[in-house]
Amino acid sequence: MKRSKLIQSMFYNWPVKVLSIVFAIAVYLFIHNTTLGERRVTIPMAVTLPSGYEAASLVPDSVEISIKGDDDLIYLIDPTYITASLDFSFVDDTGIAKAPVMLSYVETLYKADGVSISANPSLYRILFERSDTQGGGN
Repeated sequence: MKRSKLIQSMFYNWPVKVLSIVFAIAVYLFIHNTTLGERRVTIPMAVTLPSGYEAASLVPDSVEISIKGDDDLIYLIDPTYITASLDFSFVDDTGIAKAPVMLSYVETLYKADGVSISANPSLYRILFERSDTQGGGN
């Protein structure tokens, strides 16, 4: 049974062909990653605290966000259209509670161009204590 010429030409010098493909992929990834940039911006953050409890540690009022993507695109993004929130309304006991930073923006606009937005830190921990509801203060 004879092999077809197409199969013979595909397997002729196959190590060189595989090495060429690997090298081409490596060059593509290198060029793609060198054109990616990162922009860091600090935006205000809305924090929802639980009723009946008060924060015994610092409550952040802003968060640093990282905008990653193509250098030409990330500086066109207006950070005022990105909102950050932190919700601790679920707290029902004293102690340390943690909650993730929620970012709100038009995701379809940024994902199509390969832009990613993330908060740094993405999780906050706050110590809560019961608030004095007796009204006996000054």
